[in-house]
Amino acid sequence: MPRTYDAILIGAGIMGCSTAFELAGRGMSVAILEKGRLGAGPTGESSAIIRQHYSNELTARMAHYSLRIFQEFEDRIGEDCGFKETGFIALCLRRIEQVSQPTWLCSGASASTRD
Repeated sequence: MPRTYDAILIGAGIMGCSTAFELAGRGMSVAILEKGRLGAGPTGESSAIIRQHYSNELTARMAHYSLRIFQEFEDRIGEDCGFKETGFIALCLRRIEQVSQPTWLCSGASASTRD
């Protein structure tokens, strides 16, 4: 184990582990400090929803990027993470003309249906 690292991350949740993975992929030596076990904090208690509807364009772009990571997880990591694409429905209580900025517009994605 090296005595020095290019990056030392605190917390082995989804943010710490994914950051470590990306940095290591860029050739950096990385250490993660965790007081418990991997994913033992809020990450392990998550409802695991990878939603794609955001009213903020930057957040929508990040969500779209993360969806691709889950879709390609086995190819990138070599293990199945158990991700299943399903879907969801949101009910709008106002007419669409009354919504100042529909969240689906910000994602730049289109909706599709499946059999």
